[in-house]
Amino acid sequence: MLHATKWRLVLSLVAIVWALSQSSPLNDRPFKDYLQAKVEAHAEAFDALMKMAQSLVQAGEEKSLVSALLKVCTKDKIDLCKFFPTFHLADVKNFDKRNRVLLQHLFKYSQSVFKQGLDLKGGVAFSLEINPKVLLGKESWERQQLVQKAIEVIASRIDSLGVTEPIIRPRGDHAIEVQLPGISLETNPDVVQALKKPAKLEFRLVNDSLDPMQENLSLGYERLWLTQEDTAGNEKQIPIVVKRLPEMTGKSIKRAQPVIDSYGRHEISLQMTDSGKERFAKVTKNNLHKRLAIVLDGKIYSAPVIQSEITNGQASISGKFTQREALELSHVLNNPLEFELDLIEVYEVGPSLAKEAKSSAIQAALIGMLLVIALLVYYYRSFGIISSIALCINGLLIIGAWASIGATITLPSITALAITFGMAVDANVLILERVREEMKAGKDCITAMEWGHRKAFVTILDANLTTLLTAVLLIWLGVGAVKGFGVTLAIGILTTLFSVLVFNRALVDIWVRKHYNCLPLKAWLSACSIRFLKYKYFAFGLSFMLILIGIIAVGIRGKKVLGIDFVGGDELLVKYVQAVDCQAIRSIAHKAGCGEISAVYQKYVGKDFSLLKIQSEKDKGMTVLQVLNENFPEAKFQWVTQSKIGASVSVDVQKNAILSILVALCGILLYVALRFEFGYGIGAVIALLHDTLITIGLYILMGRQFSAPMVAAVLMIIGYSINDTIIIFDRIREELGLNPSLSLGQVIDVSINKTLSRTLMTSLTTFIPAFVLFIGCSGVVSDYALVFLLGIVTGTFSSIFIASPILYIWHRGDRKRIEEKHDKVAYTWVNN
Repeated sequence: MLHATKWRLVLSLVAIVWALSQSSPLNDRPFKDYLQAKVEAHAEAFDALMKMAQSLVQAGEEKSLVSALLKVCTKDKIDLCKFFPTFHLADVKNFDKRNRVLLQHLFKYSQSVFKQGLDLKGGVAFSLEINPKVLLGKESWERQQLVQKAIEVIASRIDSLGVTEPIIRPRGDHAIEVQLPGISLETNPDVVQALKKPAKLEFRLVNDSLDPMQENLSLGYERLWLTQEDTAGNEKQIPIVVKRLPEMTGKSIKRAQPVIDSYGRHEISLQMTDSGKERFAKVTKNNLHKRLAIVLDGKIYSAPVIQSEITNGQASISGKFTQREALELSHVLNNPLEFELDLIEVYEVGPSLAKEAKSSAIQAALIGMLLVIALLVYYYRSFGIISSIALCINGLLIIGAWASIGATITLPSITALAITFGMAVDANVLILERVREEMKAGKDCITAMEWGHRKAFVTILDANLTTLLTAVLLIWLGVGAVKGFGVTLAIGILTTLFSVLVFNRALVDIWVRKHYNCLPLKAWLSACSIRFLKYKYFAFGLSFMLILIGIIAVGIRGKKVLGIDFVGGDELLVKYVQAVDCQAIRSIAHKAGCGEISAVYQKYVGKDFSLLKIQSEKDKGMTVLQVLNENFPEAKFQWVTQSKIGASVSVDVQKNAILSILVALCGILLYVALRFEFGYGIGAVIALLHDTLITIGLYILMGRQFSAPMVAAVLMIIGYSINDTIIIFDRIREELGLNPSLSLGQVIDVSINKTLSRTLMTSLTTFIPAFVLFIGCSGVVSDYALVFLLGIVTGTFSSIFIASPILYIWHRGDRKRIEEKHDKVAYTWVNN
């Protein structure tokens, strides 16, 4: 036992150190200060260089310190690597490129490991439109199809770049708006180009017999340019004559990926499709000792000589790439556009939430967590303190995992973390309630603690594996926010299991053996003997009535239940004399009955003015502007332009979310049927559908609208509800083995009563942080918390009054029907 405790402590220490290392730095550091702290050589010369760069920024000649440094270094031929000799960039020969790569690297490490979302920090945004030549002669529905195709490709490219929580939506019938959180044009000047480029790949034969400099080339040929670097890194343009018609195109490419060649240089490896492989073998066989140019968007990247027939379907693009350039080009080639997009405008967007709103949300989250800790300490005394320490470690591990995968932190994600904190209590409560039962049975503290952990282990494993299965299916099938939620849910489950079964167990073992101090025997609702099944038909009727009311509410409100994220709306660009807080704008518009609106300030790159961008429900844009002018006359808001915007959550994403949830429900049914028995699976799935429908119905009945974050809130309810249901089911399975003389109905009632104290405690620890967030915040955080409050109530209700009665009805009240199919091995540990 002592040996196991030591190993648990060692593993816990390793996990804590890892989480702390991943979570640093917490905050962005000023780039100027970071550079001066990191300089390793020629400090005085670097200080002089910094002063020159800063003077350019102060004079308004350059917009940022990075661009100013690059300008000074280019002008005076200064190699920044001499100031930072530990950074090995000798493979980047080009002088300017080497300086740019170094500054991008340094800027990245000066920033916090946590990417903040558009609501907390803002980001960069740009508008693209399909080239007019492509749209010529196209009907409206054809234009919409092209826009949707472009959105899908851009979304895939953004996803491959590791940027999460972007906003991509159509504007009008031929334009697209893209907002990227946490991205700076200062260090990512090429990000817009990387997302908009068509990536038209072609393989063209070179004609070396023609003079590339002659004015009139032979029919069927054209002059393109190959950029080469000499040994000093200087670039030069080489003219090459190629056939106009390609031998092959990018349609023959199955996959592109960045690799390193035998000389340590970055290039892109191309894997052909089956038909592409055959075509490539034929082209290389028929053109031996000729050059084959690899052309991307009209630029030659390489033109190697064909030495032999190539039958393996492999090719490569080389061209003095940096690692980042090779990675970005691979992503673009894997998601090619069939037409050209033109850049309309680029601008930086400010955070959509005011500092006061952020502070109040974070403060409410902390208060909720502290109240949960206070409840645990009051109810479980010293073991409540130990559980609270384990919860804090769990939170640290979650934050460390978020940092390691580059998750984007938004206010809804902070809200979810606070609610997860309450949900994570459940495993601790299960163990402590089991320990209390063992003590009441006459066992001493050490023995009760050992048996309590042993008996709770299977229940904890069943409940968390079921939820983990849901998370895995959402990751596998989901896209965008649904996939992101699956990752977050999976992280929360794994860290909770670790903190409870490893860290918490080690602390409990040490405390019990050192102090011989155990739990108070008194528990809430411990002496209950309620006949829950007696009320099953009343519960069914109540649930049916609530679901029916919700359906009627949805029918009456129609599409009004969906926010701008799902159905689009109006977008206004507004000039102003005096800026008004975005939160105040939203609040006034809501009170005036204008519905959901979004308001952000955006500063146009290369220009000295900002505009207020207001997104509202359809046909309400001008009404919102009128309301703002009435309430904020000093701002002098003036209309500039208005356009229609589409949904940021596309129809495909909505269908994918529904499909992912349905498959997850099927997965839960299958897992529970295999782990328990089919009747349990039916009860669990019906309970989940019940919770989802009632929660959505009540939320809509309260006059609220569904936005993108609400999808994650509903998914979180599914995770909470299935966990609650499985715990009761696990107890029913155990009690069937322990009480062979009781009827199925009696066993179910006994099981619910014995877990009632745990159910109440878990519901309270989850309800408290959600309630504090609901009353202490507004906007999306309040909506998120409300959905979860409704989900907690319906989930607790369904676990007791829906799932278990469905199990009873499925087996017609006959325990023999369920015992014939039970896996006896699942609870043989009870009799050991």
